[in-house]
Parts: sequence; structure tokens; C-alpha cells
Amino acid sequence: MALNKIAFSLASLVVMLAFSSVAPSATAQFDITLSLDPSQDVSSEEGYQVEYGTPTTIRLTSTEVIQLGASVGDLNLTDFMVIGYNAYGGTSELTSIFQIIATLSDATPADGKHFIITITQGTPNTSGITRVLLVLPTRAELDDAGARKAAGKNKEASIELHYVAAEPTDGDPTVLSISKVGASLLPVTEVFDVLITLSEMPRKDGFKKDHIDASNATVADPVAIEPILVDLNEDGTIDTGETAWSGRDGMHHRYVVKVTPKFENKNDIVVKVKSFMDQENPSGNAYTPPTTAAGYTEGTDQLTVKVGKEVLEDKASGL
Repeated sequence: MALNKIAFSLASLVVMLAFSSVAPSATAQFDITLSLDPSQDVSSEEGYQVEYGTPTTIRLTSTEVIQLGASVGDLNLTDFMVIGYNAYGGTSELTSIFQIIATLSDATPADGKHFIITITQGTPNTSGITRVLLVLPTRAELDDAGARKAAGKNKEASIELHYVAAEPTDGDPTVLSISKVGASLLPVTEVFDVLITLSEMPRKDGFKKDHIDASNATVADPVAIEPILVDLNEDGTIDTGETAWSGRDGMHHRYVVKVTPKFENKNDIVVKVKSFMDQENPSGNAYTPPTTAAGYTEGTDQLTVKVGKEVLEDKASGL
């Protein structure tokens, strides 16, 4: 009896092992990834930033062999979904992927796992598009006979492209204005806020309190608020009627800085911006402050604030 139980247990184990080796294949998914050629990502900002009018190369990589072609089961441009977005986040209808994609081809050498998608138009053939989401939905791999398998589908793959303008000739960032928040022109007697407007967004984590110079005061890290959209022409170039702008996104970027007077004396508080880097790849462009005091302009790249008598808080009895 004991031997029979052992034999039965071994048989059961074999069956379970057999099922465990088969079951995953029924739900197995292979990976397909979409990525941009690194040399075409023009910004250190998160995601992919590509330039209007410049051909774009997207790399498609599969962990399993797939096949290009027009037959059922083959990979072709019509397998992709495309969603276009305007500058305000609204979607624009793209009736066909051929509005933005010109070719889909094997990479060299062809191995069935690496492909190239080339967007030659540079910008979608739909007015107002500033961002495009390209999605390859779940699909099945092919068997040795070239037929689509019932199981073994790829995971969904996607890539998002943010279209930005060409960098202006003078691409160095600059400080457009520095002003005190609030209408009072009286000397400050407590903590106050300063609004700083830059011609473009600094490199990620590249604009902190260490980039602010404030004499006779301390400052907190700048807090970004809603940027101001600069009007652009349809080809992504800046409208000639607009004021200074040096970034690719057509925005003036604003930051609020909390300033705490030291109240050590009656000397003025003078707020300036130190050098910082923009987001241009690969190394970025730097803002260079004036080298002399005479080079600064009040209200543009310098703010002077008069200091009054500190307002002391009421203390509890006995202090």
C-alpha cells in the first residue's frame, strides 16, 4: 500500500510539473519596446523632445521574431494607433498613421526583432499638434509557418513625442524680470515673495536657492508656477512681435522665491540670479550674469528692496 501511495504521488508530481511547464505559454507575453534615437532627443526634460521639421527615427525592438508585411498577422503601419495633442492637452483626430509616419522597415542586419520607424515629415500633418502618442496594441507572435499564434501576445508598447521649436540663434537663457510680489512700496518688515521670470526652463533640479543671490537676507528654493505661453508660428518659430525668448518650448518660466530679511542693519536687500543651465542636450547653455554692478538693470535682472523695522511676534508672559 505504501509503495502504491508513493507511486501515485510521483505520478501526480509529474503531471503537475507537466502542467506548470505548459500553462505559462498560454498566457506568456513577449516584449516590444519603442524608443527614440538618443541623438534626436534635444532636451534633458523627461520624455522625448523632437524638433519640428527634423526627420525622426524610432527604434522598435521585439524579444520574439515578428514579420513585416501586408498579410494577416504581419506587422505594418496600420497596426499602430496615433493620438495627437495640442498645447492645451486637447486631442486632435489623426485619421491615418500615414499622416505622421512615412516608413517601417527592418533594421540592418534584418533579424525579425529590430525595426526602424522613420517620421520624415517632422511635424504631424494636422495644425496645432504639439505632442503625439504612438501606440502598438497587444498582438500575437508568428509560429514557424508564419501564422499568428493563438497565445503568446506582446505587451502593449508606446512612445510619446513632444514637438518643440528649433532653438533660436541666441540660445542662451536669460532673466526677463525680477519683481516683489504685492503692491506695497514700503520698506519690508517681514518675509516677502519675489517673482522671477526666466526666458526658458532650467535643467531639471538646476534652479534652487543656491542659484539666487540675496544680500542681507536668506531665500528658500524657488517654486515654479504656471509658465506663460509665447505665441508661435505654425512652423514652430517665434512670432516676431513677441518679447525675449530663447527656449524650444515657447514659454516664459516663472518662479516664486520666499525671502527672509536678516534685519541685521538697514542695508537694502538686493536679489539677483546666479548662473544656471538650460535643458539643451547634450551639455546645455548657461545664463551668464553681468560682470559688474553697472551691468544690472533694476526690475529686469536685479531687485532692490528697502528694509524697515522688524515686526516682532508677541511672546508669552515671562519671556
